[in-house]
Order: sequence, then C-alpha cells, then structure tokens
Amino acid sequence: MSIKKYKLKKGGEKMKLKIISILVILFVLAFGCTQVPTCGNGICEIGEEGSCSTDCQVTFTANDHIANALNAVKSGGQTTTQNFELTPNQVIKSSQFENFGFDSHSIIFAVENKLFDNGKITVENEGDYGSDGFSYISYTGAFNLPVKAIVICEQTGNSLDETINISSELIQDAENIDTAQDMCGNDEYQPCCVVIIENR
Repeated sequence: MSIKKYKLKKGGEKMKLKIISILVILFVLAFGCTQVPTCGNGICEIGEEGSCSTDCQVTFTANDHIANALNAVKSGGQTTTQNFELTPNQVIKSSQFENFGFDSHSIIFAVENKLFDNGKITVENEGDYGSDGFSYISYTGAFNLPVKAIVICEQTGNSLDETINISSELIQDAENIDTAQDMCGNDEYQPCCVVIIENR
C-alpha cells in the first residue's frame, strides 16, 4: 500500500471516529441529561402542571368552585363550596355553566343580605324562562373578596321554591332568591339551582 493511500485510509478512519464521537455526545445531551418528571417527589417539574396535584399547586377559580358544587347536587340537594375569592370587576353568569349540562335559565345567583348591603355586589336576572334569560353576579370592589357559596338544586322551579321556603333565614332572605321560580318556570328548565354567595 502506498503512503498516500495509507494516509487517506487513516484520515477516513479518524473522520469516522469524530462523527461517531459527535453522535454519542449529541445522544447523551439529548437523552442522558433529560429526566422524566416524577409525580410525588415534591418538586413541580415541567410537564407536571395540571397533572400532578401533589407537586404542583392547583388553583381553582370562583367558577371552578361553583361548577364543582353544581355538579355535586345536580340531581337535587344542597352543598357549600370551599372558600374562594371574587376578584375586582368579576362577573359570573349562569350561561358560563352550560358546558356542565345546565341551561342559562336553570341557575339563579343570589347574595346573602349583609354581603349585598356593602354596595359592591350586584345580582340580577336578564329575562325570564320565556326568553333568552340568564342570571349573573357582579363584584365591583377594589380588592379580592373572600366568600363561599351555598348551592341548592331541585328538579323544578316549584320544588326549589318549596325548599327555599323551609330553609334558614340566610337562604330565605338572600337578595334575588325570590326570582328562582321566575327564571326556571314551574318545570320548564331542569334542574333548577340557586347559588347564594355569602361572606366567609
């Protein structure tokens, strides 16, 4: 073998080794230094948000708390949400819960009287069961307001009205609660639910 051919062959082998070395380094960097997130190790790692509540804190909005309570008593009953906060200039509408199987007519918002009297909360119904009605609550305060909600559902407006009439004074006297049957009708919209926001 000539010296020239030998040098070319040796140079080719060096080039192959360099290419293999580069590929190995790239492989190690791409796969060797990357760890799969481990749920339960106490560290909120990339990829765990929304799927590992033990490591990454889950933040529930006011709508989340209300939706969870509505779903819990959809077939009838009463529950109270966990504590949550209304944020400045927040508006919650009954139509925002249609994805959970409720009609905009079937949820009525009401507010505990002493909370309503602070002048920063508005609760109203737009329309009634014969129109494109919905109920809403609006908070105009400058700071987050700590609250919770009593949620009561019955199958019809009539049965919800009866339940309210035998309930506590806090429920009976809540602002806007007397419109429950007007929004749901006697049995036009089912279930019929009231969400009473109260101070916590």
